[in-house]
Amino acid sequence: MPTISSNRPLWTYLGLLFLAAALVLWFSPAERSLGTGIKSVYAHVALTWTGMTCLIAAGLLGLLATVSKRPALHAWLHAVGRVGMLFFTLGFATSLLSAKINWGAVFWGEPRIQASLRVVIAAAAVFLIAGSLRDRFRGLLYLALALFMIASIYQATLVMHPRNPIGLSSSLQIKLTFVGLYLFLLAAAALLAIAFRKAANRIPTQRT
Repeated sequence: MPTISSNRPLWTYLGLLFLAAALVLWFSPAERSLGTGIKSVYAHVALTWTGMTCLIAAGLLGLLATVSKRPALHAWLHAVGRVGMLFFTLGFATSLLSAKINWGAVFWGEPRIQASLRVVIAAAAVFLIAGSLRDRFRGLLYLALALFMIASIYQATLVMHPRNPIGLSSSLQIKLTFVGLYLFLLAAAALLAIAFRKAANRIPTQRT
């Protein structure tokens, strides 16, 4: 597995983005029913959105990679996919913390939690086997993961999870907090993908 290359400016910017996200979370507004417990929801949603965005991007790259032999495209596919897995897994972990804080316990039978867990397991399987596959099959694998994630999340019945809590909120501050956290983490994910992409330059790319 390649190591992340040393790049001080990149890591400086990455640290500043995470610091900005932490400050947004620290000064984020409370909510009437959840109180300060909504802070864990802010983190969960922003991390999950970032992970889903990256996994969808990896799926689209995977689609292109099935018909392209450009090494750079396949390197980006693996980098973006790994970052998507990382952020989605962190989003799932914070969802468990949020459930404990706001519901008093983690309800493993809740459909959205089960769906997210299946995606995390599928992502772990892809992470373990993708590196040993040829480019064309790796692209199809990431595409399959993205489609599986979309189907699993959006077909899960909402039992305890609210539907569109951000859009239905009457608080502009709450909406801006969600969006701000997401944008900061998305920018951080992009920088992290660049770091993984640079590290991939050190190893040869498998041909189709």
